[in-house]
Amino acid sequence: MASSPTEQLKSRARELGFDAVGVASVSPLEAQGHYEAWLAAGRHGEMSWLASDKHRQRRQHPELLVRDIRSVLCVALCYPPDRDAARDARLGRIARYAAGEDYHRIMTDKLYALECWIRTELFPGSGSLWYSDTGAILERGWAERAGLGWIGKHSGVLSRTLGSWFLLGEVLMDRELEPDAPLATEHCGTCTRCIEACPTHAIVAPYQVDARRCISYLTIEHTGAIPRELRPGISDWIFGCDLCQDACPWNRFAPPAREARLHA
Repeated sequence: MASSPTEQLKSRARELGFDAVGVASVSPLEAQGHYEAWLAAGRHGEMSWLASDKHRQRRQHPELLVRDIRSVLCVALCYPPDRDAARDARLGRIARYAAGEDYHRIMTDKLYALECWIRTELFPGSGSLWYSDTGAILERGWAERAGLGWIGKHSGVLSRTLGSWFLLGEVLMDRELEPDAPLATEHCGTCTRCIEACPTHAIVAPYQVDARRCISYLTIEHTGAIPRELRPGISDWIFGCDLCQDACPWNRFAPPAREARLHA
């Protein structure tokens, strides 16, 4: 029996090296409300483009990105969970995802190859558009809808099989695919280790991060001097931070990264 287009697409994504694949149905996301509340609280800091009408409209209405959008294919690509890979004793620590080659290039290669295959072999003449941390879409909301995991208390996506050491990507499509079911429940329970691990108290409440206090924001997006009261907590982090993920018990199950270019 021939496999369905959805099964063929998932198989092709895995052939390209993605560690998890899921399909989200297209309807309003609960994440949109959380995003608007986050902006209203000013927790996006200096990232003013996130609050622009253009970005907000595109996140709320993905049909502005792909006409007649019907499905969102979501993928995950693991990066190395090795604790020491991203430390340079001469300089300081960087986030694990930045230890190897720029992940944007790696995701571009894989997602572009996947999109070309979709347009030429699976659905000739179809419309699609891929993203990976580069577009005005609610990546974590779509990944949760597609069953890749749940939103943890540190506001990142968590998986029982991958932990949280993975990158997200999406292909927005104007073709109907068989959607995956979101997880019935999240699996953080009463655990608050990620909240307790943050030295600048950026996780102001479960599932709520104030970027203005986050080491990743302060060492990458923030311009000007870092507020004095936050400097002690930053320690030797010079690009990003992994502490909330380090503390997460689910990362005991994180597999090694298969993509060589992501290794230090």
